[in-house]
Amino acid sequence: MNKIRTNGFILKIIAIVTMVIDHFTAAFELSLPENIYHLGRNIGRTSFPLFAYMIAVGYIHTKNKKNYLLRLVGVGLISEVLFDYLLFDKFFVMSYNNIFFTLALGLLALIISGYVRENIKNLYVAAIVEYAAVFQIGYLAQFCHTDYGFYGVFLIYTFYIYLRSKSKITLLLPMLFGMIQTPYVLPAYLLIYLDDGTHGRHLSKYITYLFYPAHILVAILLRGFVGA
Repeated sequence: MNKIRTNGFILKIIAIVTMVIDHFTAAFELSLPENIYHLGRNIGRTSFPLFAYMIAVGYIHTKNKKNYLLRLVGVGLISEVLFDYLLFDKFFVMSYNNIFFTLALGLLALIISGYVRENIKNLYVAAIVEYAAVFQIGYLAQFCHTDYGFYGVFLIYTFYIYLRSKSKITLLLPMLFGMIQTPYVLPAYLLIYLDDGTHGRHLSKYITYLFYPAHILVAILLRGFVGA
């Protein structure tokens, strides 16, 4: 009997689907029964840990990390107006910024972490500088009001620790950290635990990037069409 496994393609599809459920539920908040609204938002909690995990995986496998970072920032900038309008019916809200800024800051934390470990030979000094940098970037995310804030950046970093250690037991670190915020993230960690480390079927990164602003736009248009 074959063991049930996941791969990069499966995780990406599940992350996208649960994100869509979350955002469409948010778009139609006023039209949905309260229990359905909470169900949709709770299902949506699965998406962020999966995206955070994929950022850590991407950092390890991507050769041009600068371009990777610029793509994340670019999608964040393009999507922000739509994101704000979806949630607040306003085109620019300073108090809450979309997930791609969090993912970008998380990736930046990993880039700086890698630079520190490569250039500071004293392990104790390197560890102190590395942790200080990660915490500073986490607080920057909090200051900039990005989606998931400090928690989001630190979760990406803990996933990187998990991948670097190559030990399944270290998955407890991001899992316990995630559960501090909500227990509804648990399905995401089960899926990550089952990841076989392969890419699976090919899905262009540009499809993922374009899908984010596109699905938000569809949710806004659909809400306007039905008058919700």
